[in-house]
Amino acid sequence: EDIEIVCIDDCSTDDTAKILEQYAQKYEQIKVYKNSVNGGLAKTRNLGIEKATGEFLMFLDGDDTLQPDTISELTHYAQRYKADIVMFDAFCRFEFQELYDAALEKYYHRTEAYAYSTGRDTLSRMIMNDDLCDSACLMMIKYSWLKEAGVLFEEGKIYEDCMFVTDCLLK
Repeated sequence: EDIEIVCIDDCSTDDTAKILEQYAQKYEQIKVYKNSVNGGLAKTRNLGIEKATGEFLMFLDGDDTLQPDTISELTHYAQRYKADIVMFDAFCRFEFQELYDAALEKYYHRTEAYAYSTGRDTLSRMIMNDDLCDSACLMMIKYSWLKEAGVLFEEGKIYEDCMFVTDCLLK
């Protein structure tokens, strides 16, 4: 209940907008915004950053799911350790066996715990260990820190997550 869900419809062509509005009417925690033109992922995420008001921020894409306690556990760690960023791993589910990709599955699992270190140290160690997973969807970020740091997604770039995650860790 103590959560804000900001949904951005980036000019979907299916029933996404209608479904989001139905959820927003049912749950006051859900806020729905629409891009007037398809602006791409970076523009959509930046709009989400602009509209969010919570203590922490996470990104969730349409093909992502969370375990029921994910947000409360990450919030606990962030508050306990006064962390600006909490990074976590993910499991890949492949809809069909033909789509299975061992490299992709490994990509979302780090081989080491990078606890309680600076972002620069973490970034350096992850690069040295070939362990950098640069997905913005695998971070919980303290919202006030993000706003103060001024980190946004660079619009018009492919792999905008890579630059965003790197910028966050360097700052």
